[in-house]
Amino acid sequence: MQQTIDSADTATEVAVTFLKKYYAWLFPLKATREKDIWTVEVDVGAFKTKLAKVRVNALDSSIIDFSIPAETSSKA
Repeated sequence: MQQTIDSADTATEVAVTFLKKYYAWLFPLKATREKDIWTVEVDVGAFKTKLAKVRVNALDSSIIDFSIPAETSSKA
């Protein structure tokens, strides 16, 4: 998928599509852009908050990297 990403919605869609390979439950939280990199934060924890951060290249929509730390806090 070679396309430029100009909106937070598109960046979130790319990140969620990538994470669906590994997680069944996803809740996108925010997307921010710094120069040519979108950072998308997605909660992937069904019972406890588990925040995934996916960095997406805005120029070609490729996944640069991602991190998923251990569970953080419980949901309210």
